[in-house]
Amino acid sequence: VDGYTRYSLSSKFPLMGSDGQVTGICSITNDITDLKTSEAKFAQAQKMETVGQLTGGVAHDFNNLLSVVSGSLQLLENSERAAERAELIRIALRAIEHGTGLTKQMLALSRRSPLISRPTNLNCSLAEFKEFFIHVLPANIEFFVLPAHQNPNIVVDDGMLQNALLNAALNSKNAMPNGGKLTISADTVPAPVGFPSAFTLEGKCASLTINDNGTGISEEFLESAFEPFYTTQEVGKGSGLGLSMVKGFIEQSNGLIQLESNLDEGTTLKIFLPLTPECVEETKVPSKPLANFQSDKEKDVILVVEDNEQLLNLIALKLERDNFRVVKKSSGDEALKILGDQSDIRLVLSDLVMPGECQGIDVLRKAKSLHHPLPVILMSGYADINKSSEKELELADKFIEKPLALGKLSDDIESLLSN
Repeated sequence: VDGYTRYSLSSKFPLMGSDGQVTGICSITNDITDLKTSEAKFAQAQKMETVGQLTGGVAHDFNNLLSVVSGSLQLLENSERAAERAELIRIALRAIEHGTGLTKQMLALSRRSPLISRPTNLNCSLAEFKEFFIHVLPANIEFFVLPAHQNPNIVVDDGMLQNALLNAALNSKNAMPNGGKLTISADTVPAPVGFPSAFTLEGKCASLTINDNGTGISEEFLESAFEPFYTTQEVGKGSGLGLSMVKGFIEQSNGLIQLESNLDEGTTLKIFLPLTPECVEETKVPSKPLANFQSDKEKDVILVVEDNEQLLNLIALKLERDNFRVVKKSSGDEALKILGDQSDIRLVLSDLVMPGECQGIDVLRKAKSLHHPLPVILMSGYADINKSSEKELELADKFIEKPLALGKLSDDIESLLSN
């Protein structure tokens, strides 16, 4: 009568006569409104506790990073020594890199990180990771990488796979403060129980195994290892997002992840990913990839599409310093119009998510539908992408994440134009 919703739970059972026959149906109804209200309050309390833990952990890490950047810039303002200024700039840029990594972890954790999944050779990806990570480890840790004999190709975002390997390997490194052995091996194996059957290839999948002989994790804490902000390190030594990020990325990539560990006996992390029969072209990188680049930069027109005016001007300034001609547009609609009118544009650099109906995907479609399709670089700091659009992202020649590494941007552009 008063518009208030109440909940009830009804139980019905047969009423039996003395002859054993059913003579009727009995019903007992209980008002469970208070119980439902209590459950809702409890769920809300749990949600707020999770949000509080999440924001508290992120705020702690970001405030530290902002302090480093702010402090470096304040000291830079009054510094007169070139060596000191260079060091302060290096410290600030390094802090920004850490912030970028934290953002990637958060997006992977929520499975909202935009993935550009392409056929990738697993052994090549492992070799690339080894070249980088071998310089990160201390001398007292032995490091082995064992490629797969079958030389499998997988469908994955290789950049995010490298990031996942880094997080997993860093966990192993931190678990061996007194030294030890870290082994990463690849293989083709029968798909384990729990692997999505729709993504197997003849019943098989690719596997990555990261094994260390470090301190391990006790059985009581093993289930918590994938929880956000769970960490065995002391305060300030880690955000506890590493394995959460890895799990989010692997599941977003239609894979499976398993963790095995015993206290004082080490840890084994197993990652399973979809195979693909598609061939992967080997990329041969010359020792001086841009030395013979013949393009006259002053004739190369780059269309830059970005709704943030400050970032748009910053990108334009960088490219103009490198002698490119820049056409700046702050919306997808403006970009579509000029792509239809101006024929001297050589490359498009566009934000993926912008205000309005026209997005970076639309700019990508237009650039690729021209009589002479243009190379396109898409950039984004965050994108909630549906499956159909995620597939279209593969049409992009390159996808870069914000914050942008401006020093590398011109190299990326020159590389695409030279091809």
